[in-house]
Amino acid sequence: MANFNTGNPLGSTDPRDLLDNATIADHYVDDTDSESWPDRFGRPRRTWHGIEMDSSRQLSSQEDRFQKFLLSSGYVILSDYINGPITFTARNQITAYNGEFYRPKASVFLPYTTTGNTDSTWEADKDNFVSVGDAALRGELASSDVTLGGNLVAYHGSGSSISEEVDKIQYLKEVPKIYYGTFFENGSNVINMFTSPNGISMSDPIRIESTSGIDYQGVDPSVIYYKGSWFISVTASSASDGIDFIIFRSEDLVTWDRHNIVLNNGSAICSNSASWDTGTIAASKLWAPEFSFDPVSGSLYLTISILLGVDSSVTTSTANYFGTYICKLTDLDSLKFSVPTRLNTVDNTGTTNGWSRIDANIQYDSVNSRYIQVVKRENYSIIDTFECSTIDGTYTYLGTIDALKTSPGTASSGYYVYSGIEGCFPFLMRDNATWVVGFDQNGTTDGILYVTTTDFKTFSAMSPLRMPKMRHGTIVRGDLTLDQKGVNDLYKAQLNGSGYLPVKRSRLNFVQIKSNIAIIPRADTVYWASSTFTVTLITPSATDIPKNFYFCTRSNDRSVYLRVTGAIVPGNFDIGWGINNNKVIEFFFESLSSVYRSTETVTSPYTGTNLVTDAGSTAINQSSISWVPRNGRTYIVNSTVGAATIYQLPDMPIGTYFNVVIQNSSTSFAGLTLKANGSSNHMGNPSDYVYYGGNVARGGFDSVLIRIEKGSDLWFATSPGKGITSS
Repeated sequence: MANFNTGNPLGSTDPRDLLDNATIADHYVDDTDSESWPDRFGRPRRTWHGIEMDSSRQLSSQEDRFQKFLLSSGYVILSDYINGPITFTARNQITAYNGEFYRPKASVFLPYTTTGNTDSTWEADKDNFVSVGDAALRGELASSDVTLGGNLVAYHGSGSSISEEVDKIQYLKEVPKIYYGTFFENGSNVINMFTSPNGISMSDPIRIESTSGIDYQGVDPSVIYYKGSWFISVTASSASDGIDFIIFRSEDLVTWDRHNIVLNNGSAICSNSASWDTGTIAASKLWAPEFSFDPVSGSLYLTISILLGVDSSVTTSTANYFGTYICKLTDLDSLKFSVPTRLNTVDNTGTTNGWSRIDANIQYDSVNSRYIQVVKRENYSIIDTFECSTIDGTYTYLGTIDALKTSPGTASSGYYVYSGIEGCFPFLMRDNATWVVGFDQNGTTDGILYVTTTDFKTFSAMSPLRMPKMRHGTIVRGDLTLDQKGVNDLYKAQLNGSGYLPVKRSRLNFVQIKSNIAIIPRADTVYWASSTFTVTLITPSATDIPKNFYFCTRSNDRSVYLRVTGAIVPGNFDIGWGINNNKVIEFFFESLSSVYRSTETVTSPYTGTNLVTDAGSTAINQSSISWVPRNGRTYIVNSTVGAATIYQLPDMPIGTYFNVVIQNSSTSFAGLTLKANGSSNHMGNPSDYVYYGGNVARGGFDSVLIRIEKGSDLWFATSPGKGITSS
């Protein structure tokens, strides 16, 4: 420590500073108690004693670590070479010379004795020894000690060790068990990609874009990660394109290239004029190219549906007959496939290829060593499941998913409305026992549904996948083909990708009603009919409560109507009757009362309501207006409840009306009295109007509709005429 502490700058010639420096230097050189001493500016500096102690501790640490290594590796130190001659009797015995350890070479016969202990004798002995210094380093690198191993190796100059960086990515051991998939947006056909931890709850979507930011479009997308690259296949637009389908390829899920694929040895199968295989009409439609990875062979296959002819099983109309085909990727670089061959199926009837089928998807069931095919039975809107011992062999029938089949019926749990169904895809869940079969409810375009199964013969009730409303696609279990690169691609794409975020209201879905049916209405859907049917609305569950939905009677025939009813519908809503034909009528679920309601006043439900009962008195609104008539309602009056007198009515909008019908055959029964205009009662009749029961011919109003309607400022009614006559 300085004596004067002048604080003078470096280079000072002040005698006091010179004395301080002499004192400090004395401590640096001669002090054997302090490992550091402050300089003239108060900064701590290592003394010579401190430097010696640091060196000693470092050497001691290295020695301890090396001794641990020797103990773990089994080396035995005999003596330093300079203490020799030394006799070696075992291969793990070592000696030290000039700070390095040596053992006898494998070619040296044991026992072996060194020739001396000097530098000159070492020159003669050294050819019989091999250094084990690198072995010491290897031992430290292989050590499980937290201070050794990967902690000895730096990572790309980042300031951290290999061990520290590996610890950061331990999650990658689990990530390959994630799921990924592709679907397309309804309306825009933009392809979206998803990830999921379980295959059921999807991440925010990632739109597939070109390098210029243009969204790629395509229907029926199927995705696979294969040998370091990403592939998405989609159906081609039309037969006139001269291609069979399209593949988008990417190395990183960011940059994509489009490839037009043909399957018939350089030519397209899809044609407006030529048939394919056993087809009887032009193969003008090739639909839904689906990737299928075979883990047994490591090969990538693709299934596709090809139009062959007319489906003879459908007798009510002309329907297409499709055959399902399979081909194998033979050249990864050029994306060349083998010529497709027929995927034969033995149907539930025992016949081979008896039904028209599309959208086949094949996955390998490793537990049962079989290939599972799920495929839509076209024209019947059901899904069949099959099994086979080889990926391209003849498949035999297992079961059927028919919850959305197109036949009349009432709703059951999970039933929405019978509709088209397509885009089926299976995948195995994390428990390695339960399979999911997802599908697109094409008729409603209201999202992707799924069922679960363990045997492909029996299936659970349907549930919706937790994701935005999308169309036809596939989901793949990640550990089928993913490696670390694929996982990193997904991670980066999820961080940087742009997703589907609807900024405008989705376009409406249209579902035709073809029979009396019970449904859980779906949001943003128009249910329409051109014939008279009754639609029963079922109470929705908490997760199925719809937003606005709609009904429409599409017919100019005034006798045609849709009757909307149900346990929680306040009456019957009749849509049609020439009143609101060809008009979209909006409905919604009103949660305050847990009932379905309509915003259209002309569709107010009709019920036979007694006027006195509804008003709560025979002297209606006598002292004040406490009763308000319902627009469009028809009320009845009879002697059982009593005659009614209306003293005044509220000032309701122009055009508001209601009807009263007297149900009594006696001409002495004054069923309805309307008081004359006076003192702001809003009544328009100049005198009291009294309506009697009895025969119409005698002036009675038994079963006659009495209309009471709000004019510009007063209520007017059908005149009672001259009253009751005797004949």
